[in-house]
Amino acid sequence: MNSKILRILSTGYLLISTLLFLYSWFRIEYAIFFLVGHVVLFTVYAFKSSVESEVLVPVKSLLGIAAIAFVWTLLMGVGGFFAQTTDYVAHNTKFYELFLNKWPITFDKKETFACYYYGYYLVPGLLFKIVGDLSIVVIVAYTCLGIFLGLIWLYLLLFRNLYAVVAFLLCGGVLFSLKLISYSLFQTSFGNNPLFSLFYQSIYVPNQTIPALICSGMFLFYLKDYRLSFYPITLAFYWGVFPALLLILVFGIYFLYDFFINNKRFSPGDFAINYFAPCLFFIPTFIYLTSSDEMPVHGFYNFTEVRSWLPLIEIVILAFITLRLTKSGRQKHDVIPLPIIISCLAFLGALLTYRLGVYNDLFMRGSMPLFFILLTNIFKKLYTESKENSEAIKYNASGTGNILIYLKKYPMIIIWVIIGSLSSLYQIRELALKNVFLKTYEPLPYKTFPNSYEVLLKYYGEEGANQYLGDPLSFYYLNLAPEKISQ
Repeated sequence: MNSKILRILSTGYLLISTLLFLYSWFRIEYAIFFLVGHVVLFTVYAFKSSVESEVLVPVKSLLGIAAIAFVWTLLMGVGGFFAQTTDYVAHNTKFYELFLNKWPITFDKKETFACYYYGYYLVPGLLFKIVGDLSIVVIVAYTCLGIFLGLIWLYLLLFRNLYAVVAFLLCGGVLFSLKLISYSLFQTSFGNNPLFSLFYQSIYVPNQTIPALICSGMFLFYLKDYRLSFYPITLAFYWGVFPALLLILVFGIYFLYDFFINNKRFSPGDFAINYFAPCLFFIPTFIYLTSSDEMPVHGFYNFTEVRSWLPLIEIVILAFITLRLTKSGRQKHDVIPLPIIISCLAFLGALLTYRLGVYNDLFMRGSMPLFFILLTNIFKKLYTESKENSEAIKYNASGTGNILIYLKKYPMIIIWVIIGSLSSLYQIRELALKNVFLKTYEPLPYKTFPNSYEVLLKYYGEEGANQYLGDPLSFYYLNLAPEKISQ
């Protein structure tokens, strides 16, 4: 497989859910234009070539990546083979409600429609309707495929090293690891809004981890030809609003920087195909997702307590590490342009000042692509620094020399990476205890609740459940929704 085929498969994987969404959630006279438009745009997109030569991924590497994807899929709780977080009550119910009910999903109890990004659930939901029942095999296989595609992008970014890929997935911010250590030793906790590793994110939101992994990886891989990553990012909104929103903002900043500072210019035809058309076909998704009846829990944070400042301190540490590596590296090895790095750091800091969602989903999920980009930069910088060092080359055969050089030149950074990985390792230990040794875990059910509103109402209260209710007076409901729910 080469990177062009990977790009086509990744975009197609995200697109299928959007096509199902358009067909089922909109009146056919409106949906047909956008359905045909997406098919035509995807066909044109598939024939596009990068300005640089595409990269080949050997079969042996694909098998290794597939093994990591399969193990990760099971460890994150998909299918119930390993312990699931309470979020899986909602995930499992969404699969069931898509199988049980007609599309679009409505809540008779509230006399309105569901306003939620169902991207991750639609394809399995359709397959369930075809076979006549829920299938754990389908859920695991479909999730594993998305993780597999995303991991290939990460593999290409991290100098084609599977060990680096695993280390990357485990690495998060130090605050959460220290919080777990404090709780384990002293039964005390501190701080909010930690930077989760991709692995830790996945045990809560596999539905948003997949698009964040795919689109962030594709964006960084095609930085010199970023037009190729814009269309997939617009598709990712129906999978996870906050990761897609923050990634599109970073994309926009770099686009403007390239236009005004680097004098990058586009022909009218290229601009129409690469940017205008994806935006045009994104309009139905935008209208639907902005048709919520209630604003999620929101408000500015109060920074009067010391613990409220801890997440900001973590961002400062992350900024110091990032800029330390940027300052020490040679310009030709600056793998990620500085405007992208600065915008990611700025957005992380800004997100910590405002809460949106019961558990501040704006930061918790919006930080995924931002941290992905910054962590990729750190890993790449460490690698290129070792290549520049003659001593690293001398010990390259065994890899021992590289580690010693890292510890000698960047002791604080290496310690940060190690501590940041402890939270993921702790979670893996807990999974092993529950599933292998103690065997105290029982899978969460799929068919307990008829729809997601009922499960959210029980576990998160009316305030948490109402944020996914659609507005019966919205433009979507009155003018675009199928007549079977709008009358």
